[in-house]
Amino acid sequence: MTHIETPCVRICRQDKDLGFCTGCGRTIEEVFEWHDLDAGRRKTLMEELPMRLQTAGLPRKEP
Repeated sequence: MTHIETPCVRICRQDKDLGFCTGCGRTIEEVFEWHDLDAGRRKTLMEELPMRLQTAGLPRKEP
């Protein structure tokens, strides 16, 4: 099995007002589709997530 990098920090709380997880910053759709995304899309999302969390005033956590 191939290792797939993930932004998950094991704090899985989807905030309905923000529309994404307060732990990793992914939407519920992104969480469920993560393993089906190609490596390029995962990389792009991982680069976007810190700004998504910062914009919401949430601290960035390391996986």
